[in-house]
Amino acid sequence: MKFVQLGTSNIKISKIGFGSRNIVQRFKNDKKSLEKLISTAIDLGINFFIAASHYSNGKTEELLGTVLSEYRNEIVIATSVGVKKVNEKMVLDLSLGSLAKQIDASLKNLRTDSLDLLQIHYANPLTNNRKTLDYLLELKQSGIIKSIGLSNFNLDQLKDWVPIIDSVQMPYNPIQREIEGKYLDYCKKHAITLLAYTPLLAGLYTDKTLNGGTDPEIMHYFPTKKDLLLKSVQILADAAKQIDKTIPEVVLGWMSQISDIDSILVGTTNIDHLKSNIAAIEMKISPNEVVIIQEAFRNVRLLFPEGITYPLLIENMVKHENGEMFTNAMGFWFKIPSEVKIGDTVIINDTLGDIVSILPK
Repeated sequence: MKFVQLGTSNIKISKIGFGSRNIVQRFKNDKKSLEKLISTAIDLGINFFIAASHYSNGKTEELLGTVLSEYRNEIVIATSVGVKKVNEKMVLDLSLGSLAKQIDASLKNLRTDSLDLLQIHYANPLTNNRKTLDYLLELKQSGIIKSIGLSNFNLDQLKDWVPIIDSVQMPYNPIQREIEGKYLDYCKKHAITLLAYTPLLAGLYTDKTLNGGTDPEIMHYFPTKKDLLLKSVQILADAAKQIDKTIPEVVLGWMSQISDIDSILVGTTNIDHLKSNIAAIEMKISPNEVVIIQEAFRNVRLLFPEGITYPLLIENMVKHENGEMFTNAMGFWFKIPSEVKIGDTVIINDTLGDIVSILPK
């Protein structure tokens, strides 16, 4: 297993991180199987375990904490805060009082006195970042958190936090490649570790997708794009067949070759999948195989030239003190162009939250 430095900290994390989003659904009544999965992950070299305070309303952290506590000195624990459930709706709350409660709950759930990496899960452009930065620095100086990271921040939002952060977690896969170029260059320049999540696009890029059965999770979120998503899987399946590999091996193997992707976060509840994912990241790819894989990725990108997008009806607008306009939807804030009016629909890029087109009312 390869390890990378987490920002400018003295923490080393494994090239593959253990994502825990779905462990409650799978293991809430089968703790022994989770213990076996995690012990196998650790035996194979994984030391980086990632959660979020709002996953399953804290139950994910709680379940993870019951198993990881016996390995605490061997592992790196990360969690994200900032999102909470209010009246069955997800709400972004970065107020200091709310953050303090969320962090206390995470420490308790994970059965630890300190967090190796604390991430802010989403940006709130209407929040005073200076106060939040100062608060997190106080926690770091006290030893409650050892490093600070961000998740789902675009480049403009990221820049305000550069003095104190060690990492940023962003989606990256054959379709969502918006961080290539300026974003990755900026992270490299400022020693910000890039954590790439949803590399297999929530289970889309597996060999069983084309075999029928249950649709992958992403198709429930983007039902109108089902045919295009399946076509992208077929493109990768054809490439995998040419080089005698599986679809996950093609995707993870390709990602592992990108030097600016520091750690790849993969969520799995299956030991065999865990082993094959690790093998995929560690395998060598020949120059001929690279050509085949890159061609497949180019063809997938042609299907989704703007990445994954979705429509958002503008029902409210707030003017920031700097004159910029924002809308609140699904509990989060989006910057909108000044020409957008109430009743218009905007098409938003899912990776960076950028508006790619406007559909007037």
